[in-house]
Amino acid sequence: MQHSRLALSLLFSALCLSLGACGQSGTQGATAAQPGMTVSADGRKLRPLTDMEIAQDAYGKGDFPKALDHFRAAAIAGDPDAMYYVAVMYSQAEGVANPNPQEALRWYEKAAARDQPDALSTLGRLYVVGDGVERDSKKALELFERAVKATPPGPKHDEAEKQRAALAAVLDQQATAAANPAPPSKK
Repeated sequence: MQHSRLALSLLFSALCLSLGACGQSGTQGATAAQPGMTVSADGRKLRPLTDMEIAQDAYGKGDFPKALDHFRAAAIAGDPDAMYYVAVMYSQAEGVANPNPQEALRWYEKAAARDQPDALSTLGRLYVVGDGVERDSKKALELFERAVKATPPGPKHDEAEKQRAALAAVLDQQATAAANPAPPSKK
């Protein structure tokens, strides 16, 4: 009995050494073979979390500074959704001391340049009311039209189409009123 326990212990030690040493998670040997890749205890290969995944997790937990750091890293790497989230966080003062509308606008524009649907709709609304930008209904309409094209079918697409249609109707009314001025009233 004593002999078999020793044999099992030696066999286990040899197995650990052949895997490249057993660390806390048992993954050190696997990570040496493929950098950035870890192996779970049951042998499955696991990929590292992305900045977007870390940011979304941190945001969900209310850790806004960490979320902003990771959203910003993903945005700098070119992720248009991350650009949009960075803009939202700056506009809502999440992860920063005070709202920063100029920085938010800069990130909304970067995301919109990559046809991120939420950024296009948000910029369209900003141009309708002139919030941080000069009021420009035609530019707003263009942004809403791009948002409609960029948004997959579903509730967000329907909302973008509603906003586009409402603004188009207002612009049509304004154009009709300008083309057909009301006659002067006689008193």
